[in-house]
Amino acid sequence: MIPIPNSQFPIPNSQFPIPNSQFSILNSQFSILNSQFSILNSQFSILKVNTSHLVVLDL
Repeated sequence: MIPIPNSQFPIPNSQFPIPNSQFSILNSQFSILNSQFSILNSQFSILKVNTSHLVVLDL
């Protein structure tokens, strides 16, 4: 019975890289989200410029 828990020790050790890779995937997804937000921000600024031109045209 003693060798059985000893043989189970490598299993959690081998599982340690898995959350690390999941964290890197999460990091890349957050960076993608960040870039999408920056694209949204730039589009909103373009929209503001367009509406300001429209206001100038209305005057």
